[in-house]
Amino acid sequence: MRIVRILALSTLLLSLAMPGLGRATTAFPVTVEGLARVSDTVVRGKVLSRESRWSGDRRLIFTFVKLRVLEVWSGSAPAEVTIRVPGGVAGDYGQFVEGAPSFEVGEEVVVFLQTGPNIQVSGLAQGKFQVDQGQAKSNLNRMQVLERALPSGERRSESMSVTELRQRVRSAR
Repeated sequence: MRIVRILALSTLLLSLAMPGLGRATTAFPVTVEGLARVSDTVVRGKVLSRESRWSGDRRLIFTFVKLRVLEVWSGSAPAEVTIRVPGGVAGDYGQFVEGAPSFEVGEEVVVFLQTGPNIQVSGLAQGKFQVDQGQAKSNLNRMQVLERALPSGERRSESMSVTELRQRVRSAR
């Protein structure tokens, strides 16, 4: 019993001393240009709605975010797209996925999207920017982004002006 208490206390102290270890999502940094290259489309849009529901097998919850497309920066997109994001609240149950982007109705965003059976955000939260007063703001608070050298001339997926973000997306090769 004494060993169990010591282990529990050690675990608690370690988690308090190193809070970053509790994060579930650790990722390498991606660049805006890199995201643009791996994405099928990049759009600026406004969130119209979001709805969470169970997957067909009732094992996972997904949130479906409907976006009105204001501009297409790369690729092609219809006037509205529905993005599937892992996690959400369905009835009395909720699933939280660390590193997944979050969306609010009415929010203006720039998203890097991958298409397929479902449209998803490339790079989890690194592929979503909130637009506010000419700035494209990234929110990576729920991710631990590791340090590594980036390709010369490319910029990490981080907050910047909308003008710079658009220019970087359009110039990506």
